[in-house]
Amino acid sequence: MKVLSIVVIACCLLLAVYLTSFGQERLLPVTVDGMCGFINISGEVVITPQFVEYHSFSEGYSLVKKGRWLENGSAVDIQSGYVNSKGDFKEIDGFDLLGTYHEGLAGARRAGFGMFTRSKWGFIDTSHNVAIEPRFDGAGDFSEGLAWVESKVVFLFFVISDTYGYIDRSGKLVIPSQFERAGNFSSGLANVKIDGKKGFINRKGEVVIPPQFEYVNSFAMGLAAVQTNGKWGFIDTIGNMLIKPIYEDARSFAEGLAPVKLSGRWGLINRLGEMVVAPTFAEISGISEGLAVVLVDGKWGYIDTSGAFRIEPKFDYALPFSEHAAFIEMDGKSGYINPHGLYIWQPTK
Repeated sequence: MKVLSIVVIACCLLLAVYLTSFGQERLLPVTVDGMCGFINISGEVVITPQFVEYHSFSEGYSLVKKGRWLENGSAVDIQSGYVNSKGDFKEIDGFDLLGTYHEGLAGARRAGFGMFTRSKWGFIDTSHNVAIEPRFDGAGDFSEGLAWVESKVVFLFFVISDTYGYIDRSGKLVIPSQFERAGNFSSGLANVKIDGKKGFINRKGEVVIPPQFEYVNSFAMGLAAVQTNGKWGFIDTIGNMLIKPIYEDARSFAEGLAPVKLSGRWGLINRLGEMVVAPTFAEISGISEGLAVVLVDGKWGYIDTSGAFRIEPKFDYALPFSEHAAFIEMDGKSGYINPHGLYIWQPTK
């Protein structure tokens, strides 16, 4: 039982998005007898359960680990690599950490040796060949043609400087390392940290929204949630505060609505800042396919954009819908439901 509980945790890793791209058949991860595999949207097993860990399918590949479980709950004989939608597995040697694919490239970390060399990040392409040599201390995902990278200057065991910049797909540093932190690009803008505050730059590296916020989210639907003086509001792409910072917390817009928190409870507002679903929930997700996941009295269910329940709260855990399927957990087992609340895959361990 201990082994199975660990498998459930491992197999839920990075499950916020779990779909293939490029028009391929969508695959959903499932756990059967302690091993992870994949089913299609009809609930048919497409890739036989054989992995001890998996990540989201992205651009036709899922980052997985093969191996076997011991009675003490540890995994041994680990092989890390990628599986495609046909079930073909390719082990990737020479790296101790791998990322998921974004815009045709995946981050890959080459381990350092001993105490005098540090691990370095680079990128591999979809043929699993090195596209950008590992030379960075950290790296993000590619978005809109650029990826943030981290550069440290170390003397003995002390970090002298730690800055972030951006590279293009050739590996060229096109925005110099100068920021304290950096985020992915969205809507042509990326959040960066300067002198302890967050703002936004454009793809040329020019500051277009001066650093003035404690925290920020990426832009979505032309707005970004930002925190100033401990409260959250929303700005547009030129920095105008369109929705006043009055919320205890806030998340990105999706399908015209954004989750916000008032008096310890979550609700939904529209782009005018009008409350359309009263803040009555302990937790809430953004809208996806017309539904939001909400937490009520320790159970998760789904509401529509008016706040009415479409699927009553009965799950121990649940994720938003994507392409007419949503991941749920009940009694230590995981499965999938459709927007009518019917099972695509009965919960299993």
